[in-house]
Amino acid sequence: MIVRRHRSHQTTKAPKGLGIDFVLAGGAGVGLGHIVRCATIAAEAKQRGWSVRAFLDGDDAGLTTWQRLAGDSVVGSSRAWRPTTAHRLVALDFPNEKSAWLERIERAGMASLVIDDARVSSRASWTLLPGLHHAVESSHDDSDTSRGSPRVLSGPRYAIIPEAHRRCPRTPLYGRDRVLLSMGGADPHHLAPQIAPIALRLLDRLSGRIPVAELDVVLGPAFEDPGDRIARHLTSLGGHVYRGLDAASMAERMRSARIALIGFGTSLTELAWHGTPFLSVTHHAHDRAPARDLEANGLGRVLGTAGELAPDRVERRLSRALLDLEWQRTSRQRALSLIEGGLGTTRVLQTLEANLPARRGAFSGIQLGGAA
Repeated sequence: MIVRRHRSHQTTKAPKGLGIDFVLAGGAGVGLGHIVRCATIAAEAKQRGWSVRAFLDGDDAGLTTWQRLAGDSVVGSSRAWRPTTAHRLVALDFPNEKSAWLERIERAGMASLVIDDARVSSRASWTLLPGLHHAVESSHDDSDTSRGSPRVLSGPRYAIIPEAHRRCPRTPLYGRDRVLLSMGGADPHHLAPQIAPIALRLLDRLSGRIPVAELDVVLGPAFEDPGDRIARHLTSLGGHVYRGLDAASMAERMRSARIALIGFGTSLTELAWHGTPFLSVTHHAHDRAPARDLEANGLGRVLGTAGELAPDRVERRLSRALLDLEWQRTSRQRALSLIEGGLGTTRVLQTLEANLPARRGAFSGIQLGGAA
């Protein structure tokens, strides 16, 4: 495999004495997106000389995912977190309310980084909104420099793309002959088994009219399938089923796909890196509007929402996407341009390194409540 290295990604080491705590959640019930992006930040932070601790609420799948990407830095669950004089920053990445955590962090005289939760952007030291959909949201941007640096780091230029994906070379769209189906690390609604038969029937019906003939189905490490019953069934229908792929193997599947059927979330920026057009399914009601915004701006199309998928709509929308070569090209090009080289992790860490105070306590009393 050809390895592509980016000169701007090989940055100088961070100033000595920087440390970051990650308080996060992930696993079968929550999904693995929180863990993957935090572990990606943690891995590069370590390379730059940061000290890292992780406090993880999750299961074995979540713990294994973190260790594979970021090494052995998990101290315990969130209940075990205590401030340390060696660290100045706490990153929060979990779906629940964060106000109480921000108060604890402020009392400890530490800075806060809230990931993918705009509800507390006025209270956190920094808010990171790295999704592809944040490119089309006008309510958040990185123009607030009230303390000499951006406080809201918003948009896919800050996308957190794992290094295994960045190392994977892109392939031309015209040479791809597969559809990828992946509904996330957990897929709690078991969407993949619902969509796969529809996609396989459609590929058979369109045979000879489109250059796509195969379906790759990726079941995440937290997907519940006792005895591999579902995997065997999908294989019997003609799908190529993969289970719990590591980042490098998932990158191979993404770059080989003409189109991806994907769960709405962090995977969208990885697909953007590989130049793979996508049709998304939203797992949560609050993702419906962002998904529609992306489609309105020529980025992907929406298949529906978990629990409300209509088979006729899935088939109709997938058929149109497979036949619409111009949409495939333009959607690919726009998404790829928005991530600006895939250097989001470096951009985030450089911002933090340049603006973290020289000592703990410098943020006390000023970063919360939005005071400048």
